[in-house]
Amino acid sequence: MMTKAALIPCLASFALFTLAGCNTAIRGDADVAEYNAQPLSMPIPSDVSGSVLEDAMKSTFQGRHWTVVSSSSDKVTAVLNHNGYEAKASMVREGDTVKIYSDSTMTDPKTGEQIQAVPLGWLENLQKDFPRRLAQAS
Repeated sequence: MMTKAALIPCLASFALFTLAGCNTAIRGDADVAEYNAQPLSMPIPSDVSGSVLEDAMKSTFQGRHWTVVSSSSDKVTAVLNHNGYEAKASMVREGDTVKIYSDSTMTDPKTGEQIQAVPLGWLENLQKDFPRRLAQAS
């Protein structure tokens, strides 16, 4: 049985690992292309206006400290440079769905070179936050 004294350092280590950055990544050109062929997506009501949707997409990115670099009623693109990632993601309206595409790179820990990557954990956080932001924008 784990004692409280042993449990606290374990929980602290877990929290640091979780908060340190994206701990789930897809790497390599082929895998990134496969992700973007079927990206993370969120359903949206068919009657949501372009301005409400744009506000929701922007606030979703900004709530996770991404910097919005372009914005329109059907597409918002943002960047986040952190922990060796040069992340660039776009939320794009496609019918009754918003999809999250990635055009990101990361520093290969073995070679130090930039390689194609998808910071999946970060994108999943955006996916999780989006419905609440859409509800707030409506």
